[in-house]
Amino acid sequence: MTGRDEARALGAIAVFAFREAVGRRLVATVAVLSLCFLGLYALALHEWSVNVGFHQVPALQQAAATALLLMGLYAASLLCALLAIFAAAGAISGEVESGVLQAVLARPVRRGTVVLGKFAGFGAMLLVYALALNGAVMLVDRLALRAPVPHPWAVLAVLCLEPELLLALTLLGSTFLSTLANGASVLLLYGLGTIGGLFEQVGVLGGSHALLEIGVVTSLFIPSDALYRRAASLASAGFGALVLRLAGPFGAAAAPGPAIVAYAVLYAALALALAVWRFSRRDL
Repeated sequence: MTGRDEARALGAIAVFAFREAVGRRLVATVAVLSLCFLGLYALALHEWSVNVGFHQVPALQQAAATALLLMGLYAASLLCALLAIFAAAGAISGEVESGVLQAVLARPVRRGTVVLGKFAGFGAMLLVYALALNGAVMLVDRLALRAPVPHPWAVLAVLCLEPELLLALTLLGSTFLSTLANGASVLLLYGLGTIGGLFEQVGVLGGSHALLEIGVVTSLFIPSDALYRRAASLASAGFGALVLRLAGPFGAAAAPGPAIVAYAVLYAALALALAVWRFSRRDL
């Protein structure tokens, strides 16, 4: 096949994967749950503004609004992560087991093109969902508490990277694990990253060097939580210890630097390259 034919095939697979992802009941269910979450979040912010608010102390009011924003963004990042994992858990293995890929690969289409097309299609769906959900959380917080969000576009960009990273990791697992085993494995890795991130926060606040090192090593092994902490540090820029005390585990006591974003991009690219390599050598 020529380069133009490969590009057309990749585009066709990406469009099919996007339509397949959007048409699943999982996505519809997550969308309904997301609307329920946004409704409850808006109600909670309204009640806070009316009954607590800290209106007499503007600095404390702004810090509290930022802490509540971080809580909402943490829940949104969890929903995005779960959608990325479960939507793509059977992207390769499920279609191998059902025989769909055998029919596709009977044509002159490279296996790497199939993997990249799947990533493009599912990635586009996750990008739309992450932008909509995280943007809605920021908008609700802004309207309810009248508090501006520092660096909103940078925050959104980092939060949208997290599900894309998990998607690349899930596609890699799907090339050699069954659908159930892959979903469970990546979910456990995500949970490990979250626990490691919490250890790192506790290590900084409690002065424990051992917990801090555990968190750093975990973030290198699976940087999903580190991306959230980077976004949290951008969203809470300028408030320091006050937001940390109010936000608790949802804050960024140990704030990763910009290098974590570059590392996450390289991590996702490596996972995707390994997925292409592993699938090209798999017996169908």
